[in-house]
Amino acid sequence: MNSTLTGTATEITANRTRSRLGSLQQHFRLDPPIDGHADVALTNGTDHTYVFAADSDGDITDPSAPLRTVSGTDVDAALESLGYTTAG
Repeated sequence: MNSTLTGTATEITANRTRSRLGSLQQHFRLDPPIDGHADVALTNGTDHTYVFAADSDGDITDPSAPLRTVSGTDVDAALESLGYTTAG
């Protein structure tokens, strides 16, 4: 758990979809951005959560290059480990 939360992650629920692998893909807008990306898509693998750069519609812009890979499949916990609290 990150004890120095510095940002807010707001899910754009209208852009929820299934990833290419069939898992849930969620679109979040981050403030402040991570690595210059305010829009990210989070999706789960077997035991990790992957954070990808996304466009304003929540579509992953480069599926071959996740910005971060976080251990575990809880999206809120993954965002918290990166320093973000989830809003609305």
